[in-house]
Amino acid sequence: MDDEIRAQLRKYNSNISISGVFIILYSLWIAIKFYLSIAFGPESFRDYFEMSESEYQEARFILIFVFGFFLFIAILFHVRIGLGGIRFGQLYANSSSTLLGKQGKIKKKGFIIWAIIYFVLTVMSLPSDFIGLRDIDTIDTAIATLILDITLSFLLFDMIYSAYKVIKINNQLKEG
Repeated sequence: MDDEIRAQLRKYNSNISISGVFIILYSLWIAIKFYLSIAFGPESFRDYFEMSESEYQEARFILIFVFGFFLFIAILFHVRIGLGGIRFGQLYANSSSTLLGKQGKIKKKGFIIWAIIYFVLTVMSLPSDFIGLRDIDTIDTAIATLILDITLSFLLFDMIYSAYKVIKINNQLKEG
């Protein structure tokens, strides 16, 4: 394997790993944003669901549990994609061989499918970020969300593209 191919593989694997780390960190942003919007935002759970104080007291723990459960699932989804990217990016970097397993298929690439789905959903949801820019009270959060969603879209695309290039290079190495 010549130095140019090694440099390309290092670059693409590094891109995949860095994108994976960002996706995990992005899940922390989601958790912080959710907590801050409920704790200090213009609407609380009670306001959002239009409940009286007594109804809210009865349903408070259920609401917190349900929203906490979905938040936990979202964080696990991000961690799955992020750790998958980190593992995939380091697989080649830590070995002198290729990424090919016994059957000749690249190992540990299931995260790519989830990354593609997440990329499509993120790009489709970008227009909704502009709605928050209309309200002057929440414009700071809307701008931060927009910037992070655009960054997330770019990093997901870069992760997918880099994984495609690593797979393509490894297939060329396998053939030749």
